[in-house]
Amino acid sequence: MRKGYSTSRPQLHIILGMAGQLQARSTSWQASNANHYGFLTTPRDLARLGPLVLMEGNWGDLNMFGTSQWFPLSVTPSQDSNPAYGFLWWLNGTTKHRSSIGSKPHLLDGSLVPSASQDLIIAMGHEKRRLYISPGHKLVIVRSGSDPGRGFDEEFWMHVSKVMLGR
Repeated sequence: MRKGYSTSRPQLHIILGMAGQLQARSTSWQASNANHYGFLTTPRDLARLGPLVLMEGNWGDLNMFGTSQWFPLSVTPSQDSNPAYGFLWWLNGTTKHRSSIGSKPHLLDGSLVPSASQDLIIAMGHEKRRLYISPGHKLVIVRSGSDPGRGFDEEFWMHVSKVMLGR
């Protein structure tokens, strides 16, 4: 493992086979960003979290979070101000979500990504880096690279949905 300040238990990295994760101070984020630290991973390491989510926090006989209640709570809306947000996860299956496009954040009707399955769980990172997890399809997708611009998630999932439906 690279040097850095790790916020998660070392066992998690070892058990999941994550070789490159660390928490490090970012010099690229604007000074106005309240959190100057980020969870840095390789795409492969990030993908290793997917099966843990698909198995609701269990890895074999071991519950990685110490309680069976943590995972269901983490993928449940955690606040009224943004029903599409759980505990560090974005949830697609809600009827409203918060948008920060424009001058003021506001609630919009509909799910985050209408073309994606309603069970989609998303970890969203800097530059639209994504970890998409669809438990119903047993699907894990990692997206890395620079910001592709507005509308990426919807367009991407329109293509993924066509492939999954065989169209």
